[in-house]
Amino acid sequence: MVAHFHLALWQIPLLFVVGIVASFLNSLSGGGSTISLPILISLGIPPTMANGTNRVAIWAGNLGSVATLRKAGYYQRGVIRQIALPVLMGAGIGAFFAVKMTDSIFRVVLACALIFVVIASNQKRKTAAPRPQGEALKAGWVTWLVFFGVGFYGGLVQVGVGFILIFALTKFTGLDLVRVNALKGIVALLFITVSTAVFIKAGLLSWPAAVAQGAGGLIGGWLGGKVQMKRGESIIRRAIQLDALIMAGRLLWDVLKD
Repeated sequence: MVAHFHLALWQIPLLFVVGIVASFLNSLSGGGSTISLPILISLGIPPTMANGTNRVAIWAGNLGSVATLRKAGYYQRGVIRQIALPVLMGAGIGAFFAVKMTDSIFRVVLACALIFVVIASNQKRKTAAPRPQGEALKAGWVTWLVFFGVGFYGGLVQVGVGFILIFALTKFTGLDLVRVNALKGIVALLFITVSTAVFIKAGLLSWPAAVAQGAGGLIGGWLGGKVQMKRGESIIRRAIQLDALIMAGRLLWDVLKD
């Protein structure tokens, strides 16, 4: 059964601002969906539909960020060619399971994902010296499985996938954090494109909300690509952690009340 949601006029500018903030945070490190997805749910969008609607803004935000970083020369084509297939396959399967979830189950999954974001975002990230432009990673079955898992998680729930991508790309490429962020945006575009198509086909996407938030997302991603890792990252990360804990508690409380 397809869910329905009517977007009120006053919610349009709110979602535009939410799109800017969430995509800006995603471009810097990750965790923007810990803000945007719970807000979509609090506005009355059914959780599973919110999961699909939120992806349009994240897609737009990554597009803005990638365009900025690619122009600056941070794009690593060789790495993308090696991990694109497992990411796309994982995203398709993950999204298939996501659209089959009940709203109650998704609330629990989302709450667990938000708690994971708090833990993952607090881990120290070890970076290596930059590799030459265009150099590929050493691929094997472990690499394939890891990025299949990244795609699956991104297709299933998407929240906090930026932190997973930063860890995986740093681990398997040894690139510096700016190039890792550029790759993160490209990989996110891949799995979000596939998973969003699955949600659209299932009728689990509110187009008015998606367009309003997506317009802000494009701007936020562009701004984040400009700022990147300069200043204020630790403060932003702490804010994301606090927000994630509050929202996780709220979602679990809603489940217990049902």
